[in-house]
Amino acid sequence: MKKLVIFDMSGILFDTEKVLLDSNQQAFAQENIEFTYADYIKYAGTSQKQNLNLTIEKVKDQNLGSKIYQTAHEIRQDIYRDQGAPKMPGLDECLKELHAHSIDMLVASSNDLEVVELLLEKADISHYFNGIVAGDQLTQAKPHPEIFLKSLVMGGVDKSEAVAIEDSINGVEAGHQADLDVIMVPNLIQPTEREKKNSLAVVDRVDLILPYILEN
Repeated sequence: MKKLVIFDMSGILFDTEKVLLDSNQQAFAQENIEFTYADYIKYAGTSQKQNLNLTIEKVKDQNLGSKIYQTAHEIRQDIYRDQGAPKMPGLDECLKELHAHSIDMLVASSNDLEVVELLLEKADISHYFNGIVAGDQLTQAKPHPEIFLKSLVMGGVDKSEAVAIEDSINGVEAGHQADLDVIMVPNLIQPTEREKKNSLAVVDRVDLILPYILEN
């Protein structure tokens, strides 16, 4: 049985897709620029810095890109403060079962710490987690393994005793580079043969990770 489960946040704990898409569409629309779902896919699993760089790259203007990025961020923050974000199907059952087996849990997210703490608190699940490693605490973004290496130090366990739960290609690659077992729960993007090969399992819902954690 594993001793530590390291959860990504967006797409694993919370369904943030609509908020992220809508906030970017609104921010770009204020500048009369279209932001499509295809644009959004490029943002999936990226850090806040990468998000900013993608925005600047799209508009080909640093000042305008920075303005749009900040507007989208403020729209998201207002939504999160007011409503939080919907929990992914099966999450409550998963967290309760892991807690019942005294398995430690961490959040390892490319989002800033402020966002992670806010959403955990709004969803009333902060008490399940022993700690958070957030994007603004890192020097390297996924697929670099830094986020998981820091998580292992925080969790105080050997890598063989931990498992990472990810929905993105960058996240799976980061876990693989950290030599961690990874379970992929695809959301926006389906796994390629590489992700399937580098994952302990690929499952449809977060609660379906339980057998791989409790029986290994």
